[in-house]
Amino acid sequence: ASACWLKAHLAWERRDAAALAVWLDLTVAADERPAEFWLNGARMLAHDVTAWRTPARAPAAVRRRIELAQARAACAFLERGLRWGGPAGALEVERGLILLHRGRDLAGAGRCFARAAALPGAPEHVGRIHARLQRRLAGRGTPADRDDFDLAAGNPRTGDPPP
Repeated sequence: ASACWLKAHLAWERRDAAALAVWLDLTVAADERPAEFWLNGARMLAHDVTAWRTPARAPAAVRRRIELAQARAACAFLERGLRWGGPAGALEVERGLILLHRGRDLAGAGRCFARAAALPGAPEHVGRIHARLQRRLAGRGTPADRDDFDLAAGNPRTGDPPP
């Protein structure tokens, strides 16, 4: 698995999205246990490949399509990790973050955080994020909730543009 991961990393360095996807699949097929393979692989698919595939002057609609396609690919990768018995809490949190920041899907992210928060030993902050998302979705969010989850304004922390 480590050799496959190194090949995936080389594909990542070359910005070769197709080879990256193949080597990520081979890595987790060789050894599905390390959470790092699942988490970092999903992050590469959601964030890095999105940046590589998006032309600098692409219209917002094109950027959004690419972003959604890569969010779906990353979430499907994490879903496979969950089916294979990966660390459910970490994979659900990562899927929630991808849905929130790349998919811009508050409801979907909320469901992921709810599942993660319900697991034994879940970090306390996961439940708080879920509660804030629920308040925001219900229109009862605090000003901090609205600022954190105002996707129409983009993400000030990452510099992601609005949808």
